[in-house]
Amino acid sequence: MKIHILIILFVIVFGRLGAESESVMLSPVLTEYLAENPKMNAVASKILREGIGDWPVEVFYFYSNDESRARAFHTVARERKIFIFIRENQSAYDQFLCLLYEALNATSQPKFQKVVAEASKGNISAEAFAESIMQIEHGTTMRVQDILRKLSPSESDKEDSYLHNRIINCPADYEASREYTKRVSPNRDLKKEYIEKYHRAFGGKNEPSSGADGN
Repeated sequence: MKIHILIILFVIVFGRLGAESESVMLSPVLTEYLAENPKMNAVASKILREGIGDWPVEVFYFYSNDESRARAFHTVARERKIFIFIRENQSAYDQFLCLLYEALNATSQPKFQKVVAEASKGNISAEAFAESIMQIEHGTTMRVQDILRKLSPSESDKEDSYLHNRIINCPADYEASREYTKRVSPNRDLKKEYIEKYHRAFGGKNEPSSGADGN
């Protein structure tokens, strides 16, 4: 039976960029992990503080055993607030990777907004919308990959991780990465997910071209 229960556990509240103090609260597992891994802690703090600037960030946790769904995602509220949702029932290192990925993804908000604006005007099809979003997120994956190569996580972290190899081995070429993702994450169909989101948000302003169902 699939379980997908959203629970609010902890909140991250950051002051304005350059503030002398900041309050950081995460799940107990991730908090302990970051305390034991100061390099990871420094990277996460730097990205959240400098990458997102003065936008407050709230982190929510959920439980799920559905591998067809994302292990983390983020949304942006109208009041310039970023919400990051992370699957709690995974390793501390994977929680860190989720936080890192979504924090970096949030810094691409202007790019996402541009794609959404074009879609809302009916200027791009559902398929083009999905491809544009996936290309932006591929760029985020490459940024995380670069950070991980510099951090050199422990062998035990990598062995226990669902996400590490999927990120570190992702091809830099976008088209190659699409085939790679289908192979290592067969339960997910990203293109289909984003096409469905397009139709929910924008209706049938532009029908997708043949093959846009992701099959």
